[in-house]
Amino acid sequence: MAMMDQIIDTADRKFDDVKKLQETTDPIVMYGAGSYARDVTSFLDSHNVTIDEYCIDESYLSPEQQAFDGTPLSSIESAYQKHAHFNVVIGFNDYVKARATLGRLSDNADVYFIDAPNQYGFFDHQYIQDNVESFEETFGWLADEKSKEIFTAFINAKISGDPSGLYKLTDFNQYFGEPTKLSDREYFVDCGGFDGDTVFSFVKNVNSTYGHIYTFEPDVANYEKLVTAVKSKGLQNIDTINAGCWSSATTLRFSSNANMAVIVSGEADADFSVPVTTIDETVGDDPITFIKMDIEGAEYEALQGAARTITKNLPTLAICAYHKPDDLIVLPQYIKQLSSDYTLYLRHHQYMSWEMVLYAIPKAKTEAGAL
Repeated sequence: MAMMDQIIDTADRKFDDVKKLQETTDPIVMYGAGSYARDVTSFLDSHNVTIDEYCIDESYLSPEQQAFDGTPLSSIESAYQKHAHFNVVIGFNDYVKARATLGRLSDNADVYFIDAPNQYGFFDHQYIQDNVESFEETFGWLADEKSKEIFTAFINAKISGDPSGLYKLTDFNQYFGEPTKLSDREYFVDCGGFDGDTVFSFVKNVNSTYGHIYTFEPDVANYEKLVTAVKSKGLQNIDTINAGCWSSATTLRFSSNANMAVIVSGEADADFSVPVTTIDETVGDDPITFIKMDIEGAEYEALQGAARTITKNLPTLAICAYHKPDDLIVLPQYIKQLSSDYTLYLRHHQYMSWEMVLYAIPKAKTEAGAL
């Protein structure tokens, strides 16, 4: 089936859901008390929607779990009992499980799930039509049917605000499962080191046997956690770099704008700054075999800063491709520009429309039976 025949033409239900929540006179309850609930709360607050109550399953309430960000927690069961009618906003990523739980309680609530709350109005059907040749080019490059299913399901999720088409396509083995294959001689570059979670997953997957690790993390607080964790685990042959990855070594200045940070040129206009460098300058002539990037939309620039390393070594690439509307266009195009020797795959690693990764595997590895 042609790509465009699989793309839906509908409005983003996120707009309608926000409007309904803005206009309701019934209480609004957040079902969940974790990072996703925090993201959704921030998104709704920016649209003048206030959460009245935070709830979790009664079985999870404990002396240690009595509040969320300073707000008292109650059970979702009690919310159904005390409200004649109310609104429930699902605040964790397994929305299918959440809807099933809520459906067993009662029918006196309207239930909402806000997909990818930091990406409001990501793109619409017209955007796909306007760029159809580029999207079809990427679709044609994808090496298997699963990749193509994920491609269309992701686009449909962004157009509609409904990620349910991605649910059964989700694989939580991110970066180091299929379609990649690791050896005991990996030189691994981790762009977006956070607190070391990906590095430790890598080390586990190679049974602590590898050549070298470079991990980049620009946020000072996260970097300190990363360094502490690396030391506590006694990792050897690892460089931790307190900088972001970019196309050149410089300092980027940002201005905070609602839920986004926008690059600005003048220091006086900046709310904060981030030091950045390039992979090429950092790794030198090391024989890099694997590059992972999850850097909040800076992937394209970071790939440019790794051009020499990529063309020389043809490492496996695991590049997050969900931060920007044109990620599914510019990232595969640039990778193919660097080398036609790459085979491209998409895999999806969360129930909502986040954590989609573009995997570029050198043909030498695929032809050697690495997949």
